[in-house]
Amino acid sequence: MRDLADYELVLFIGQWTNPRTLFSGDFDWSQPISQTLLSESMRRAVEMPTVMSRNGPVAFLNEPLISFPGLAPCPTILIPDPAPCDETYVNAPMRVKLAYRDAIKAVCEERNVIVSPQAERTLTPELSTPQKFLRRENDLMHMGDEYWRIQLEDVAGPLILEAVAGSYDGAPRRITGPGRIMQHIRKWNQA
Repeated sequence: MRDLADYELVLFIGQWTNPRTLFSGDFDWSQPISQTLLSESMRRAVEMPTVMSRNGPVAFLNEPLISFPGLAPCPTILIPDPAPCDETYVNAPMRVKLAYRDAIKAVCEERNVIVSPQAERTLTPELSTPQKFLRRENDLMHMGDEYWRIQLEDVAGPLILEAVAGSYDGAPRRITGPGRIMQHIRKWNQA
């Protein structure tokens, strides 16, 4: 509904990189697989994330990353979905989770999208998000306000300010937008 070329900075949050598309379903990631095949599989899945069923792809999850920078030619920051804490993801081999993380970074770098990695203090040694950050009990994918506060303070906020500072000449500026996230950004903007 909006032409993203009209903006000086675009911030995308989650969904463009949804771990659920890869770490749920019938595939057993602990099966022997070469690093090359693993890396290429993760790259393809990150570029074109789809909702899967037993019968194959069903639908795209929003605009896939391969549509950047055409979709948003201005500086763009992506805050990926938090690492889920469901059993399938927690028990996936570490090299698979690292390949997934590397694929997001590589695809975004090629398209000049700045990736905001997950804040270290919101990760377990298994690279999942502790359940104490859940938005709701039994929802092992979505995180609550405390998670997002830490994410903004530790990683995303400084990236946003750095990106915005590069596009201004020092004149007073105002960053507006919906939600609690923008309240935090305004606070940092005044600091």
